[in-house]
Amino acid sequence: EAVRLELFRNLQRFLEAARLPGAVRSETERSFQFRLIEGLALRGRMDRIDYLPDGSALVIDYKYSRPDKVGDLVEAHEAGKRVQGGLYMLALERNLGGRPAGALFAGLRGDTAWGGWHVPLPGLERTGESCTPDRLEELAELAREVSIGTAEKIRNGEVTPYPADPKLCEHCPFCDVCRIETAVKVSAAQGVRE
Repeated sequence: EAVRLELFRNLQRFLEAARLPGAVRSETERSFQFRLIEGLALRGRMDRIDYLPDGSALVIDYKYSRPDKVGDLVEAHEAGKRVQGGLYMLALERNLGGRPAGALFAGLRGDTAWGGWHVPLPGLERTGESCTPDRLEELAELAREVSIGTAEKIRNGEVTPYPADPKLCEHCPFCDVCRIETAVKVSAAQGVRE
């Protein structure tokens, strides 16, 4: 019951901060599918897209995370360890015919937190990072390159588990079929031999 009440309070807090200034309309649960390169297609569903008066759009993804975790997520994207935000901007452009104005993550746990990137927009000065359209393109291209590189590794038979953040393994829905424990033991054994 305590967890349910906490979740309810967090969602109520988010409802007060959910509307971003300048959006003329929003879409939720928008599906997409596009070809990244020949032989590699991506599909998924975006939590929310806010369209702006000039026709550009902000992609928004909800995370049931605390503010510090939203900051970690943004840093992981910038380091090429996460790709969701960049891929969503590519999907918006390539599949949905939109012009990306940014990608934002809304942290819903505890105080509502916003992280991510957007072009300079009135009212969003304290929401994520204001940047140039070129910076948004760089983030999308980094996500594209990392995704293609990962697909090539898998196609070449490299399937050893290598999580960007091993702390997330305890919450992973695939923990019962993952071989991360075996990979850790092999790495440790190789370290002993060297």
